Amino acid sequence: MELSATGIDVAFRLNPLLGLRAVAIKIDGKVEGLEAVVPNASVVEILTEQHQTKPNAEWLKFCNRETASQIDSQLKIVEHDVEVEKGEKMLVDGVLRERGILNIEDLDEDIVDKLLVDLGCWHGIDDLYYKVAYGLDLSLVSRKLDEMKVGRGMFTTVLVEGPNSIGVSEQVAGIISRNGGDVRSKVEKVGKNERFTIRMLLAVDYQGKKKIEEEMLKRFPSCVVI
Repeated sequence: MELSATGIDVAFRLNPLLGLRAVAIKIDGKVEGLEAVVPNASVVEILTEQHQTKPNAEWLKFCNRETASQIDSQLKIVEHDVEVEKGEKMLVDGVLRERGILNIEDLDEDIVDKLLVDLGCWHGIDDLYYKVAYGLDLSLVSRKLDEMKVGRGMFTTVLVEGPNSIGVSEQVAGIISRNGGDVRSKVEKVGKNERFTIRMLLAVDYQGKKKIEEEMLKRFPSCVVI
C-alpha cells in the first residue's frame, strides 16, 4: 500500500464489497475514521454496516487514485439505478396506468420486445426506463402501444399485498375467475417478512372489473385494482 493510504483505501484493496460497507477502521486496536492514514505494518480491522451497499462521494476526498476509480464506477451505477427507477415511475404514471398496467413486463413478451426494438432500447427494459428519465417522448411510447393494440381499457391489473397465509392465491384467483377475468400474467412473491405480493394482469369487461374490485377490497382492504 502507498504510505498515504487511508482506511477506505485499505478496505477497497482487501475487497471492493468490504469497501462499500465500510464505516470505520480499527488500527492497532484503536477505532479511526476511514480518512485516517494507515501506517505500514499496522494491524487493521474494517468495521462495516451490512445494510450499507452504496458508496459515499465524500470518500473521494481522502482516497488514492485506484480507490477513486472504483468509487467512481460504483457511483455511476447508483446514479444509473436512480434514473432507471425514476423512468419506470414516469412510464407507469404517464402511459401504462391508463391502460390498466402497472408493470410493462406483464405484457406479452413479443409486445415488449417489439416496443424495445422500435424505440432503440437494445439493452432491455432498464434501457427504456433510463431513456424515459432522460426525455424520451412518452407520446411516442403511447403511440407504439396503440399500434400494437395495447390501448386504454384493454387491461386491468390487480395488486394485492399482505401477511402470507395458506390459500391466499386461490382466493384471489377465485374472485377473478367468477367475475369473468381472463388472467394474462401473474407474479407472486413472498418476502423475508412473510408478506406476499400478487400482481395479475387481466382482460375483463367494465362490469367484471367493478365486481372484482368490490370483492377484492372486502377481502383485501389494501388491494389496488386499476
